[in-house]
Amino acid sequence: MNYVLFVLGGLIPACFSIGVQGQRPNIVFIMTDDQDLHLGSLDRQPVVKKEIAEKGTTFSQHYVTVAKCCPSRAALLRGQAGHNTNITEVVAPGGNWDKWLISGQNEDYLPHWLTAAGYNADYIGKIMNGYNVANYEKAPGGWNYIETSVDAYTYEYNNFVTSLNGEIPVSYPGYHQSDVIRAMSLDRIEKLSAEDKPFFLGIAPTTPHVEFSAPGWPVPPVRYENEFPDLKAPRGLNWNPDDSYQQQKVSWIKNQALLNDTTIERLDGLYRARAQSLLGVEDIVEDVIAKLEEKGILNNTYVIYTADNGWHIGNHRVSAGKSLHYLEDSNVPFIGHISISRQHFSTSLA
Repeated sequence: MNYVLFVLGGLIPACFSIGVQGQRPNIVFIMTDDQDLHLGSLDRQPVVKKEIAEKGTTFSQHYVTVAKCCPSRAALLRGQAGHNTNITEVVAPGGNWDKWLISGQNEDYLPHWLTAAGYNADYIGKIMNGYNVANYEKAPGGWNYIETSVDAYTYEYNNFVTSLNGEIPVSYPGYHQSDVIRAMSLDRIEKLSAEDKPFFLGIAPTTPHVEFSAPGWPVPPVRYENEFPDLKAPRGLNWNPDDSYQQQKVSWIKNQALLNDTTIERLDGLYRARAQSLLGVEDIVEDVIAKLEEKGILNNTYVIYTADNGWHIGNHRVSAGKSLHYLEDSNVPFIGHISISRQHFSTSLA
C-alpha cells in the first residue's frame, strides 16, 4: 500500500482530528522531484537525517505506483493509484494538467478535503506537468494559497517563475528556485501560525530533476557547486553489469550495451550535481524546522519528507532516468518527523 496515499489521500479528515492537548496537528509535506532512495542521496543530507529521520519514522517500503512525475503527483493528490486517476503519463493524451481539469479531479482532491476538515491548505512549488504560461488561469482548485511553478520554466533553476492563485506569472531571475521556495515557505509558516486553524503546507521543489539545457543536470545553488568533487555514482551489483547478469533481464533492457567510459564520466557528473542540488533542499528543511520551533508549533506538526518518484543512474545498463519497474525508480524516500505523541499517531491510524 502506498503510505503517502493512505495518509494524505484517504485519512486526513479523520486521522488528524485530534492532536496535542486536543489541537489538530499541522502538516508540512516536503516533496522533492526524482529523488532516489537506493543510490545514497539521503547519505549526503545530514539535516533530513538528523531533524526528520532520527526524530521520527522512516518507511522503507514506500513505493509509488507509476514512477513518473504527473501520474505520481495525481495519485498523491487523489489518494488513488494511476489506473484509478487515469493520469498515466506526463504529456497528453496519457496525462497532464489539462487532462486533470477535463476529468473533473481538480474539484475533488486533497485541498478540498483539507479545507472541509477545517484546515488552511497552502502549497508552494511544482504541482503537475502541463500547468503552464498558457493555462495558468485555470488554477489548482481548493487551496487557500498556492504559489506554483509554471512550465516552461519549472526546470529552470535560476529563473523560477510562479503563479499565485492563478494570477499572472512572476519571474525571479537570478535567484535559485530552492532559495525562493525557502523564503516563500517561511513566510507562509509565519502567517499560518498566526491563524486560529491547523494548516497543511505543501513544499515541492523540482530538485533534483534535471534542467533540460546542456549538460542536462540539476543546477545547484552557487554556494554548493564545488561540493563533493570526487563523488561518483554507486557501483552496486546491478550497475553496468556483465553479460551473465544482464541476460536475466527482460524486454529491451536485456539487450542494452555496456556503458562506455564517456557515458560513465557523464553519469558521475550527473550524480554529483544531484547531490549538490539537494543541499538547497537541506536549507529548506533546516529553516522550516527552525521556523516551526520558533513559532512554538513544531511539537504539534507532522513534517513529512518524500519524493514523487525515484531515479536510476547506470543501473541495469540504463544510463539515467525513471519510469522503470525496478526499486531505484519505484521505492522512494518517505520519512516523517513525529514530535506528536506516538500514542496519538498509533490511535489515529487504527
